[in-house]
Amino acid sequence: MTKSSFDAATVAAGFLRSLLLLAVLVQLVIAVSPTGISRISSIRLLKPLLTNLLADEYQDSDPRQSSYRPGHNLDPAVVDSAQFGLLWKQGFNAKEQFYAKPLTFTPNGGTQLVFLASSQNWIRTLDAKTGALVNSRQVHTPFLQSDLGCTDIPNYIGIIGTPVIDPNTETAYFFAKTYIPNLRVAGNTGVLNGVYYFHAVNINTLQDLPGYPVLVDGSFADNDPRKYFVGGTILQRPSLVQIGNFVYGGFGGHCDLFNYTGTIIGVDVTQAKVVTNFAVEAGPNSRFNLDYTQNGGGGGVWQSGMGLSTDGTNRLFFATGNGNGGENGVLPASG
Repeated sequence: MTKSSFDAATVAAGFLRSLLLLAVLVQLVIAVSPTGISRISSIRLLKPLLTNLLADEYQDSDPRQSSYRPGHNLDPAVVDSAQFGLLWKQGFNAKEQFYAKPLTFTPNGGTQLVFLASSQNWIRTLDAKTGALVNSRQVHTPFLQSDLGCTDIPNYIGIIGTPVIDPNTETAYFFAKTYIPNLRVAGNTGVLNGVYYFHAVNINTLQDLPGYPVLVDGSFADNDPRKYFVGGTILQRPSLVQIGNFVYGGFGGHCDLFNYTGTIIGVDVTQAKVVTNFAVEAGPNSRFNLDYTQNGGGGGVWQSGMGLSTDGTNRLFFATGNGNGGENGVLPASG
């Protein structure tokens, strides 16, 4: 028996947008046993009526998240034809899952690549036509789900939000969850030793650009300086979006456990520096305490993995959930 490791919203929206845009279908399936997920079975590429691959998809949909993209050649008659079938499949590691959507990109003078990022913090490029592995690299040890007591992301938590590729610089950007041993408590693992790094890698080599990765942990919220980023208590789920030199990602919680507040992190990729930390619950009467085991402000930015939306004028649009509002009375909230 097989089942997809993509959540329902990702399958229904982002996954199907890939089908229409690329004239291919990349399908992730995993083998399961009576006791649960046992291993990754394969990445599969299905063959449309026309075998040539079409436009690249180097981000989750268009920046407005409209789902309407030009350049596809599929219709029900094509999908239902005898010529629509499997081209290749590729297997990976045990208990490795792919919440981040596969992206496609054609480097200057090169062949089209499929870029994959996994829950085990592996990044890979595959030849889009043959499925052959081009490059692979594990950027960090992944965070352990067993540290959380929450099964929203089972086994390992690494790169969960869909990356974004800058076609002008041939750079892939993403957030990865891992540990810094003995950072806040003794030991190699644990919630308080969990951190997030922001990476910028060359799509051709998968190596980090100079100045990267950037540690996100410890940055204070611009609109509420009481609140600061603790990567172990928070999850980067939505797809990333790039606006000019800035890449943004949304963060929520793990089963609404721990002291977390929904956050938008922005990185200036030219400076390799976190320049935005926006807490969605802010102000003097917003929920706050210093005990990481207690409830924080909430208001997680989850969106079932869908990307932050932008109209291209330095405005972001996103949804929050499970927030705890606080009335400020006559005192305006900063930000």
